[in-house]
Amino acid sequence: IGDESLNKDLENLDSVDSVISGYSITYQIEYKDNSSSAYCSMYQDFDKLQNVSIVEGRLPKNDNEIVIGSKTKEDLGVEVGDMITAIYGSKKAEYMVCGIEQRINMMGRTGLMTIGGSKKITFEVKQQNHYILGREGKTFEDIEKEIKNKFPELSVADYSKNIDSILSVVKIAMKAICIAIVVIIILVVFIIETLVIRNKINREWRNIGINKALGLTSKEAFIQIVLSNMPVIIIGAIIGIILSPFLGKILITVCLSMFAMKEICFSVSILLMIISLIIILAIAFFTSVLSGLKIKKIDAIEMISCD
Repeated sequence: IGDESLNKDLENLDSVDSVISGYSITYQIEYKDNSSSAYCSMYQDFDKLQNVSIVEGRLPKNDNEIVIGSKTKEDLGVEVGDMITAIYGSKKAEYMVCGIEQRINMMGRTGLMTIGGSKKITFEVKQQNHYILGREGKTFEDIEKEIKNKFPELSVADYSKNIDSILSVVKIAMKAICIAIVVIIILVVFIIETLVIRNKINREWRNIGINKALGLTSKEAFIQIVLSNMPVIIIGAIIGIILSPFLGKILITVCLSMFAMKEICFSVSILLMIISLIIILAIAFFTSVLSGLKIKKIDAIEMISCD
């Protein structure tokens, strides 16, 4: 934390690539009869800003413009180009919504504004945060050491750890969802395949007995029953694997809807798709084998005479 004049000094350090300074304030946002809040981050040079996700419009260029978070947009019912009122204490000012961003923190109620725009309703902030992007190959420890040597009065924090702590909750939730989906798929494949094979055996019980009496061995009858549904299972599994990236994206979007996340990058590697296909087919085959063992244990006479 320091004043804006530190930017040039920090950028001259060997381990630093670029610096952007700013601060954050929560504003009350009003549009017509609707009201919400936005944790706004103020910067002067948005060209240096990284890791920002603008889903509609653009970043602020003028002091009368504001970017709002996707959840704030939902609360207010605004669109890009609408005029909103930002309130801080007893002061208020109108801004044009120039863009919509998505951020996972503050439940999506965020915003971006120029420092000049913020000064319309906020006291002048003397101390600001300086966000530093290190040069390639430089670690946080390298940057911290160099800053402390030249500016011992400054406090330095690893912002990536804050991001990781936020994302860790999301990662745990996503892992739990994935595990639940895998368990459900295994149970569904096992139950359906068991029911289908048993129903097939019951329907063809007498015919199987006749075929065994005519010379069909128990092994051959067993193989016929086990493999009878495999073509359908293979086709169904392939279709499911092909659709998995699209359905997965929809599921993740629904899970993150509480943060009003609208655009999400989601992909499934070819290797994982192949592994999933093999696992599904293995479970189906194993289930068929277990269900078809009954055929090998009963002779043809008993099968023919059974009603």
